[in-house]
Formats: sequence, structure tokens, C-alpha cells
Amino acid sequence: MDLGERLPKSLSLAECRRLVAEIASALDKLHASSIVHRDIKPQNILVRDGEYLLADFSVVRATAVRHDASLENPTIQGEGRMVVGTRGYISPEVLEGEEPTPSCDQFALAATCLELCDEVAKDRRVLGVVQRALSAKPALRFASVAEFASAFASATTPRRIPRIVLLAVAAAAAIVAAVVGWKVFHDQGGKAQSNESFDRYDPAIDKFAASRQEGLRKQLEAYEKEMAEIKRKIAAKHAEILGPYAGVDVFKIKDTNEQLRVADKIVDANTKFMKETIDLKQRLAELTDMIKHLRANQ
Repeated sequence: MDLGERLPKSLSLAECRRLVAEIASALDKLHASSIVHRDIKPQNILVRDGEYLLADFSVVRATAVRHDASLENPTIQGEGRMVVGTRGYISPEVLEGEEPTPSCDQFALAATCLELCDEVAKDRRVLGVVQRALSAKPALRFASVAEFASAFASATTPRRIPRIVLLAVAAAAAIVAAVVGWKVFHDQGGKAQSNESFDRYDPAIDKFAASRQEGLRKQLEAYEKEMAEIKRKIAAKHAEILGPYAGVDVFKIKDTNEQLRVADKIVDANTKFMKETIDLKQRLAELTDMIKHLRANQ
């Protein structure tokens, strides 16, 4: 442990892509040996000579460990069961009492990405990959942590526009220009216009342009209305599921057993909120992107 350094509090998207690739490679070797790490989080990833290292194999065995208040991140103890891991990185099925699988490590690695890199949530393609790895149902996640890493790498690698696409766009622009020029010539009775007449051309009176702007305006209004409704639904779910725990500070509860019981309830509530709003949040991200695009083209 002394040979490695702690991760910085935040990473760029490129650094996060490299971290996912290297940690996924380590996890893939563990999973091939039927070993589940069970505690993937930023604190258990170290940096040495520019490489990311997976650390802390203290809970790889599927056995319960006793609660120890001196631990930096104590395990969560449920009613009649022991859940090993760290709050915020434990997959929903493990919280519900199911046996840990390699998919649990994939979930925790995706949660680590969100924690370390703010850019993940800002890119719709990248966020979609991470949200799939964070699916409440393991069957909806990637088949393996290696597949998740591959999808994450593809989503975070800048796309290169093929030369043939550029040529096609240029050709299409030339065709449009030719058609517009012919229409102007035809509308003037076949007489070529002077430069002065082109200078007086006002796109604002173009019926097609006006119709297009009206269509964009209506579409924008529809998207904004849908966005407001989704935000209302998310807020309602938040009040319904997490409202009862607003202002609750488990660290002020003196009785240890009661503290753990309340903490477990809060974790379950947060998991339920995430499960019931993940589709709404995905649609919200899509609407945000589309509204931004429409406004830029108005």
C-alpha cells in the first residue's frame, strides 16, 4: 500500500477512461477465478507510476464480517443479515440479500466513474453506458466488466468523421446551392439578378424559413412541457420515497443497532428512488440535449 498514492478527487474523461480500462482488466482476472471484489470504490484504487491499481482484498470472500466502528467505511448490517461493502457503491440486489456476483463489481465501478468524473454526466453517450451498468436489475447490465469497459471506451473516444461523409455533406451543400440559385432565377422570369438585388434579399420573408421557425418553436414548447412534467414526477418520487428521511442524521443516533437500522432504511430508500427514476432521468438528459440543439438552430 505504501508504494501507491490515493486517487485525486476528480479525473478528466480521458483519465477516467484509462482507469476503467485498467481496473476492469484486474477485475476480469478476478472474475475468471470466481472471485468477487465486493468493495470497488475510489478509496480502493491507487496510482503508481501512472498506472491504476486495484487494492484492498479484505472482503473478497462471501462471508459476513463483524461491524467495527473504527473502520473508515463500516459494513452495513441489515435485519438478520450482513451486507458487505460501502454505501453508495453496493448494488441493489446485494442490498436485497442476494449473493454477490461479478455484476456487483461492474455496478460499483460505474458508480466510481460518476463519483470521480463530472464530465460523465454531461455527455449523453457516456451517461447512457454508465446508467446501463448501474441498472437495478443485473440482467440489464453488460455481460461482463470487460464489455462495460469496452463500451465506456467507445463512448468516451472522440468520433472521427469519415472522409466520405465530409464529401457527401459538401456535395449536398452544392446541390442545395444550385437548387436555390435556379429557384431565384426562375422566380425572376429567367433574368439574372444583379448583386444589388441579392443584397436586398431578406430571409425573414422567406415562407419556408418562417414555417421552419414556427415548427422549431412548437417542438421546443412540447419538449419544455415534457421536461417540466418529468421534473415534477421526479420531485414527487423524491418526496414520497426520501421525504420521510429528510433531516435525519444517523450519526446523532446513540444506539449503534438503531443507527445501523436507520442507515439501512435510508440506503434502501435511495436505491428504490434510483430504480424508480432511472428512466425518467434518462429521458430528462435526452430532452436537455434536444432542447439545446433546437435553441441553437432557432
